Amino acid sequence: MKYKIASLFFMIVLALALSSTKPSRAIEQSVETKSDQPAIRFAIAPIFIPWKFNDVGIGKAVVEVKVNAAGEVMAAKCVEGSPDFPWGDLSFAETAKLWRFAPVADGTQERVLSITFVQRIVPKGSPWRELAPRYIAPYEMEIRHEVFEPYTNEDPPAVPVKKGRGKRP
Repeated sequence: MKYKIASLFFMIVLALALSSTKPSRAIEQSVETKSDQPAIRFAIAPIFIPWKFNDVGIGKAVVEVKVNAAGEVMAAKCVEGSPDFPWGDLSFAETAKLWRFAPVADGTQERVLSITFVQRIVPKGSPWRELAPRYIAPYEMEIRHEVFEPYTNEDPPAVPVKKGRGKRP
């Protein structure tokens, strides 16, 4: 009984202490410095094109975008990428053009931002939650896929046809 009263008293004191504290000036300043990055209004992940078969791996590309005052992407180009992505420049840049950002309050400023696209191949049989795309602030999109099986041009094995199953006309 004595412990229950003491723990109840401790919880009340802790609740009062937490409710009366004000945020420190350092926290307010850190929030203010992040306001120069416009919020994302719409983001889309690129299509996952396999670049590696029978193995896990990670590929990364950085796309530089020019955003107008309305928040629309006017131009995009791939400025950095993994050597495994020979096709990535166009794919990632075209995807970045579909993103939309918050408009500028005064309506006159253009911005240049960098969007990072990461494609990760995870082991076969990974849980479904490991396959979900991930948005990582401020401007990074990670797309995941299970290990790819190589494509073959071989015909599938013949399936034997069982005779005598069906009606004759």
